[in-house]
Amino acid sequence: MSFLNSEYTGSNRPWNTESYRVKSENGSGFRDPTEKPWHKPNVYDFIQSGPLIPESYMQVSQQRLVAISLFVLLQAFKIYHFILLLNDRNPQTQFYFLVQFALLDSLFIWLLPVFRIPWLIFSKRVIATQVFAIVAFDLYISTATSIPVLPIILSISKSVFDREISVTGSKVRPRDILDSKSHFSGKHIVQILPESTALFNPFSSSYCFDGSESSIKIPIRVNSSEPAELVQIKHIKFDTLEESFLNFTLKDLKRMKTDTLSYASRDNILDSEKISYLEVSIDQPGLYRLAQVKTSHNMGMRLYQKDVLVTNCPTGYILSSNEGEADSLDRCVGGTDAPRIIVNGVPPMKVKYSRSIGGKEKSFLVQSVQPDHHKSPLSQGGLPKNGYIWKQPASLDWASSKTVELDLDSNLGITGQWMFNIDEVQDALGNLVNFTQLYQSREQAKILSSQSLSYGFMVHPRPKVRYQSCSIESPVKIAKGKTAEVPLIITGEKNDGPYEVTFEYTSPDENPDALLNTFTKNFTRQNGWIAVNKAGLLKIKSIRGAYCEGDVLDSSTCLSLIPAEPSLDVSFEKINDKCAGSIGVTADLSFTGTPPFMVSYRVIKDGRVLKTKTESILQARHQIEFKPESAGTYAYEFFSLDDHIYKGLPLNAPTYRVEQTVRPLAGASFVQRNLRKRCCSGQSVDFDVHLQGSGPFTLTYQIMHGTGHGDSKREVITVNDIQGPLHKIVTPQLKSGGSYTVSLVSVQDFNGCKTNLGEADAFVEVRRQRPSGNFLPLDGTMNVKTLENYKVNLPLKLSGEGPWTVEYSFENTDGIKQNKQINVRHANGESIRVSEAGKYKLLSIKDAYCPGDVNDESIFSISWFDKPTLKLATESSKKLLQKSERSFIKNEICEGDEDFLDLELKGSAPLTVYYDLQGPSDLKKKEIQVATKFASIPMESETNGIYHYNIKGVTDSIYDMKLLNRKDFLPISVTQKVNKRPSAAFAEIGRVYKSCLHSSFDDDTNKSADTTEEPIAINLDGKAPFELTLNVRHESNGIEEVIYVKDIEKSIFVFSDIYKSLGLGRHTVSIINLLDGNGCSRDVFSDLNKITIHVSDIPTIAPVSPMKDFCVGDRISYLLSGSMPFQLTYSFNGQKQNVKTDSKFSRIANSPGKLSIISLSDHASKCKVNVEGQYVVNIHELPSAFTSDGTSLIQDVMGDQAEVVFTFKGTPPFTFTYVRTEIIDGHEKIMERNTIPNVMEHEYSIFTTKQGTYEAISVRDAFCTTFKDDKR
Repeated sequence: MSFLNSEYTGSNRPWNTESYRVKSENGSGFRDPTEKPWHKPNVYDFIQSGPLIPESYMQVSQQRLVAISLFVLLQAFKIYHFILLLNDRNPQTQFYFLVQFALLDSLFIWLLPVFRIPWLIFSKRVIATQVFAIVAFDLYISTATSIPVLPIILSISKSVFDREISVTGSKVRPRDILDSKSHFSGKHIVQILPESTALFNPFSSSYCFDGSESSIKIPIRVNSSEPAELVQIKHIKFDTLEESFLNFTLKDLKRMKTDTLSYASRDNILDSEKISYLEVSIDQPGLYRLAQVKTSHNMGMRLYQKDVLVTNCPTGYILSSNEGEADSLDRCVGGTDAPRIIVNGVPPMKVKYSRSIGGKEKSFLVQSVQPDHHKSPLSQGGLPKNGYIWKQPASLDWASSKTVELDLDSNLGITGQWMFNIDEVQDALGNLVNFTQLYQSREQAKILSSQSLSYGFMVHPRPKVRYQSCSIESPVKIAKGKTAEVPLIITGEKNDGPYEVTFEYTSPDENPDALLNTFTKNFTRQNGWIAVNKAGLLKIKSIRGAYCEGDVLDSSTCLSLIPAEPSLDVSFEKINDKCAGSIGVTADLSFTGTPPFMVSYRVIKDGRVLKTKTESILQARHQIEFKPESAGTYAYEFFSLDDHIYKGLPLNAPTYRVEQTVRPLAGASFVQRNLRKRCCSGQSVDFDVHLQGSGPFTLTYQIMHGTGHGDSKREVITVNDIQGPLHKIVTPQLKSGGSYTVSLVSVQDFNGCKTNLGEADAFVEVRRQRPSGNFLPLDGTMNVKTLENYKVNLPLKLSGEGPWTVEYSFENTDGIKQNKQINVRHANGESIRVSEAGKYKLLSIKDAYCPGDVNDESIFSISWFDKPTLKLATESSKKLLQKSERSFIKNEICEGDEDFLDLELKGSAPLTVYYDLQGPSDLKKKEIQVATKFASIPMESETNGIYHYNIKGVTDSIYDMKLLNRKDFLPISVTQKVNKRPSAAFAEIGRVYKSCLHSSFDDDTNKSADTTEEPIAINLDGKAPFELTLNVRHESNGIEEVIYVKDIEKSIFVFSDIYKSLGLGRHTVSIINLLDGNGCSRDVFSDLNKITIHVSDIPTIAPVSPMKDFCVGDRISYLLSGSMPFQLTYSFNGQKQNVKTDSKFSRIANSPGKLSIISLSDHASKCKVNVEGQYVVNIHELPSAFTSDGTSLIQDVMGDQAEVVFTFKGTPPFTFTYVRTEIIDGHEKIMERNTIPNVMEHEYSIFTTKQGTYEAISVRDAFCTTFKDDKR
């Protein structure tokens, strides 16, 4: 410690800084003249202050000594606890040890700088490093108790100091005998160009011909410092398997060479100067592979095994349902259209298409598009990325393009623009054609349509037409010589015109041969009119728009009439009073024409017009009573007449004027307030009449048919001797259709006084035409196809006056008929709501007044779309055992086997099959979707047990699960048993069974040893009978033997025959295969599932190795059986040796010569077996190999081959192994290892074009093998 005390004494102590402080240049302070200006002091610089403990209390050297002593004491305390820890393997104690000393050591190191002891002050980084190191050391020693330190030390000492007894009897170290340096020497270093390789299609891209180019280019990656001068590619056609070769010479390859940088960036190779890329042109489909690539030195490059499939790019197009005919781009609602998607490519393919209706687009993806019963490896997991994918003579038809057709059934129930577009088609090789890149937002529809990539049409509504205000009940009336405009209402889209309406005109004559005229008129607007100038029936027969036939609604028949001019009959009668005489005049007016009537009259008194008046009269008869208030001479005259049709007819005849000199009666009137009645043709009508005055009465009334003029018919009826005040007038049967007027004419009382009546008339409207009814077509057809149980409204077309009673019949698909009746209130818009399939026919109709007529041809036929169905495929069902009508049992399989259940489907694609899978542990709901009429359900076999497949149903593009019910599909049940694979295990795994070889006799007793061999038991699990395959490995020679045991009926198999075939030594028996009665097998067993049989003799000797020739350095060993110890006599090169040994006698051969076993005896049998001449072995010297005569030769070869010469010592033939090594990243790495056999000479040469260091690492002659230490 003297140097600790002598360094810091007096004024030289570093913290005594006064002698080192000088004035700074700016006079602001002092600095140390030795201090560097860029140095920044830190908190640990002891120059800033002295030790924490002043030197007056303890010198610095003493403080340092105390600190170091404390650290040493702490470590001694730790070692003491570590020794205690060696006897305590408790993990908790180890943990406490680690925590305790990690804290103490860390605390000591962190607190030491606080005392600022010189030489013991460190930076924070150094302190952290010290803490980490000491804690790591604590962690190591805390867990060192579990490390076998003693065995490791013993193993190291044995390798250094251990010696073995040699055949000469001396003790030698094995490593002194096997000195490989004396057997191997020399190196040959060759510096030449490396090996060249070529890889076809290095990026595993897919290629196809799209028709726009005559050829495609496929890259070849060449890894060579020499350019390629010949490339040969084999081409195999898919259909004929015809092979041809494409040869590319140096001239071609110069054009084929391409930009390396672009390919190398994809290949993640940016720095290699040997990498180049060639692009070969391919002009037809087929399978291609590299046949050969040669360099400029005519050296062939190493080719990677890889096939490239080149096909035609997948294509697709849409065909309309009317392909081959003149196809219109317009459809009508209610119709159908079935476009077809035709795709061509390598199946199975994927097709993505979209359907747009009125701008609302929906996409569909159909997978596994392939022909029926198509089989291809592409649908079974795909092809490998590397290696050859095809071998002769297998078929390549699966790689050729196939054409598949998909039907798209569409019911046109929505109006608007319909558009089908093919978006993508992808084949099984990954070639994808994306048609959406040809357009954006469907803007290039014309281009797509011209390429059959798009198919669309417009679905138009069907127009409807009816008269707005004209019917048979409400005819239009026309004045003579005038024309009336009858309005029509046309319902339809604005752009679906013009509309062509067909009319049928019938003259009003009731003659069957009356004139019939049919004509058409076009309407450009939805509201139009038709001019009518003559009487008759004008019926709308049909309407057609620019695209669709339409429907004719009620009212569809318009009656036009040309009434006669109105007329007036006036009958004047004086009003007499028996007492007062004439007191007035009554004017009875009878009108013909179309009410209301307007009649103008004037009253003249004494030649002067007293008043002029116009009255509106609604009935055909009217009475005006003139009773002057004063006496005089009066004249009453009518001068003008109007009706609804004609205006301003003058009345000039004298019959319209009467004069009277004024100087008052029985009466009658109708009781009912409503004097208008309706009836059918041939019926009678009655009216109640109230009589006033003194009876009996005589009543006169008239019935007039028609308007009262021209075509009118009158009938006057007088009824006498009416006793009561009430009388019922009953009309005759009214057979002619039209309007009847019942007028009260006069009444006469008991006194004979007759009173002309002017009461209001009663009217009877007799229907001209019977009511009628028929069905209207639904979307233009009477044959409706709809979803099953879907409610359909059958529209009615009725004429007459409501409400109507409609009776119809329904005949179902089984021919059962039933009649039904409904009541409706409206002529248009009413319908019969039905939901059953069959025929619906109208039987009768009756309106509010009359029975009507029904069109016999008005029959609706309702049918249903077929629901999707499925059944087991014919071939698949033949392999099933049928339990019941819908229940089957499939053949049993084993765990891990692959199996399928094939189905045949019917419906509109795509179809979806739903099924439940009840396994041994859980229930899974599954579904599969297919586009063809066949489907395959994969069978589960992952675990053993009973699997129930309950196929619940199938849906298609028309019927989904919401539209189907449980009765639509009876589930199909398929049950399959997955058998557990059998297992086998030895009853006592790992046990060593012992046996003796019965071939030795005691020399004294001449008796053989009697041994009992214990049988071996194996537990079998599975269904009997079993077939067991055992493997017996004889450890003495490494030979393995297979034993087959058949027809094992029990689960525990006991056997002992195996002992008979075993020789001396240890034999390992393991199970390699077990087949049970279910046909299931297991060939994977635990490595521990084995036993060992040890066969020994009493006493016997057997060589561990059957070889007769050994080499120096070999251990020559014999196994001795019997009771130890053994006494053995042997000779080496004529010198005998007597040794005492255990069950294994072993000597290391340290020199060549002949070793012979003479005799053997053991401790128990006391016998000595003379085996002289039976166990004789020859020991040979180890062979040697020298490279380049044992020297290190460096040879640079450019464009030539290098010769490497190896020389040997030993007995031919020689077999030697040499390696070629290179220095990679500073380390020597073996790049190539080759073995040359059967060299009969003592010298051998090889020629190479690969650079590296060549040296022999092993050599074998006729007897021995030598390995180089660093290469073994």
